[in-house]
Amino acid sequence: MGKVAPYGYKKSPQNKHRLVIDPIASTVVMEIFKLFLNGIGVRQIAIRLSERQVPIPSVHNNINIGNASISYGLWTHTGIKRILQNEIYTGTLVQSKYKKLNYKSSKLLSTDQDAWIKMPNAHEAIVAQEAFDKAQRLLEATACPKPSKHKYLLSGLLKCYMTAVRISVWPRKINMAGFMVDVADIRSIINLKSVRRTPLAIPSWRSMLLAC
Repeated sequence: MGKVAPYGYKKSPQNKHRLVIDPIASTVVMEIFKLFLNGIGVRQIAIRLSERQVPIPSVHNNINIGNASISYGLWTHTGIKRILQNEIYTGTLVQSKYKKLNYKSSKLLSTDQDAWIKMPNAHEAIVAQEAFDKAQRLLEATACPKPSKHKYLLSGLLKCYMTAVRISVWPRKINMAGFMVDVADIRSIINLKSVRRTPLAIPSWRSMLLAC
């Protein structure tokens, strides 16, 4: 167990190696899971918490140890996702997730899940196992597809006609019915706040080919 208890918990005053529920932070954890399971995305959840000025985990920890803070911080979608993926909220303590590079270094490396040591019912759960499992399935279903390592038609040849940024193309489905275009690199050039992978219809793809 680390020096600081995971968000949602505190270290027991009687036993520093045992976690007890933090009555304030645990309600935020429960809210995050409830909103996500009700169809609210991680970005929207982060926005909601930030607008309400709910202290982010690091600020909450500082307040807990007596450090006054007037800064609440902004929640991020990665922070929300990290909470949703943390099995500790089911009462399971997971150890050996990281290991030192070597005995001389303080750098930590992630280990394979096969090497993890799990201890169920190590502390009181904040989230039911069923709700946690459902959240994992939903996260997996809504995850952005990763670019394929395989080469496809026009790989490395397409560029945005406005910015000359190279466009990555991979099949949206195995049957090659459509493509997905990663235009994230354009964000810094045309200063868009939100640019995501978007479906590229076959007619549009052909028109782009003609424009090359």
